[in-house]
Amino acid sequence: MEKIAFKATKRDVSTKGALKKLRSEGFIPAIAYGKTAEPTPIAINEKEFIHILKHKGTSIIVDLDIDGTIYPTILKAVQKDPLGDKVVHVDFLEVDLDKPVLTKIPIVIVGESKGVKVGGLLKHMLYDLKVEASPLDIPDKIEVDITELDINDVVHVSDLVLSDKVKVLTPLDVVVAGIGHPTKEEVVPVEAVAGEEAAEEAGEEAAEKEQKEETEKK
Repeated sequence: MEKIAFKATKRDVSTKGALKKLRSEGFIPAIAYGKTAEPTPIAINEKEFIHILKHKGTSIIVDLDIDGTIYPTILKAVQKDPLGDKVVHVDFLEVDLDKPVLTKIPIVIVGESKGVKVGGLLKHMLYDLKVEASPLDIPDKIEVDITELDINDVVHVSDLVLSDKVKVLTPLDVVVAGIGHPTKEEVVPVEAVAGEEAAEEAGEEAAEKEQKEETEKK
């Protein structure tokens, strides 16, 4: 994992109104916790944090500077507004860089499959890999090259190449990605369509005739 430095400031445990005001001022409420760091409510600069997410992703080690005290952390949770993509809260977990942690590594598909070139459909099934490793041994992402995949070919977790320092926790038989057959749309013969339309018209005419006869009887 890549290490970056990031500053935060302590904040009071806020009311809903205070949190709304904090966000309106360009900050994101967050919390830092861990072995030596007591659960500490903090505020982080929204613009700077979004920049990190955009360019570095979430698989990073953050040297979190809280009012001058630095804690090595990982992003344990990034909560977003369910009605949009706005980050509303972040959890920083303090870690010991020499001890293994449980985390997820994003899986990125690269290349263009030869199966897709002839009409196959790419199915990306697994987006994150669960692993256990020391923070500095965890890769930022796993790239899966699908260039040589043909129709009906699949990539399993067991096919991924990782350092022997990384313990994979996701079952090895889980499918990461594959190339499927194109979906065929059912073609309805013209004769069948014409027959259905004729039947509908005949039904409508019979209904109108029956309604007319009942009206005349009255």
